[in-house]
Amino acid sequence: MPRYAYTPQGLMDKDTGSIQPWSRNAPPVLPRIDTGDDQEPLRSMADGKLYTSKAKMRESYRAANNPRGVDFIEVGDDREYISPTPKAPLAPKKEDFLAAVEKAEAAINRGEFQDVP
Repeated sequence: MPRYAYTPQGLMDKDTGSIQPWSRNAPPVLPRIDTGDDQEPLRSMADGKLYTSKAKMRESYRAANNPRGVDFIEVGDDREYISPTPKAPLAPKKEDFLAAVEKAEAAINRGEFQDVP
């Protein structure tokens, strides 16, 4: 089954390179577009082999299909899906704490605060 790519000139058959030009009078007849499993060659970290099929590479992650005999888990590096680790709240510095106490004590001594019944 031929695979096609959209180009400014028309639909290009990926296997032969022939282009079916766009027509102004009628919309182009769009063939079924193959959204295949092909990809640029990637090396599997499980067995070290190069794969052009995502499905075949994922098979190498199973214990029965790799030399280590271990199941591997595929993870990505998309920050959208990685939950950020919450940061611990910062403890106040001793100097800042003492300065705040002195400031409050001075305000009390000036009479800016009154006892609340």
